[in-house]
Amino acid sequence: MRKVMLPVPILCLLILSGCASMNKMMASWEGSHVRDLLISWGRPQEVYSDGQGGAVLVYRYTETYTTPAQSTTRTTANATSVDPSVGVQGWNIESRTVYQPAYVESYTKYRAFWVNSGGIIYSWQWRGL
Repeated sequence: MRKVMLPVPILCLLILSGCASMNKMMASWEGSHVRDLLISWGRPQEVYSDGQGGAVLVYRYTETYTTPAQSTTRTTANATSVDPSVGVQGWNIESRTVYQPAYVESYTKYRAFWVNSGGIIYSWQWRGL
C-alpha cells in the first residue's frame, strides 16, 4: 500500500475550506426559529440556560474511524564469501515481519446554538469537523 503525502499548503487549504463551509452552515441558522432547528436536527443532547432567559442547545456526535492493519516483512541476506570454486559460503538470511494492528480512533463533534427567550437563534459555535 502506498501512502499519499499532501503538501502542507494543500492540506491547510483543505482544512480551511472545511472550516469555511461549517461556518457558513452554522451561520445560516442565525435568525431562524428554534422549532425549525429541532425539526431539522432533532432533539439536542444537552440544553443549558444562556443566563438571559434563553437556552443553549448542544448537539454532540461521536465519529469513529479505523486505520487498516498492516504487516511489513523485510528480508536481508548476506554472504561472508563468494568463491567460484566452492560457491557462496556463510549465508546469513534474516526475515523480520512487523505487524501493525488496526487502530480504532474516535472523537466528538459539538454544535451549539444560543436561542433567545423568543425562540430565535442568535449565536452558534462548533468544534470538530
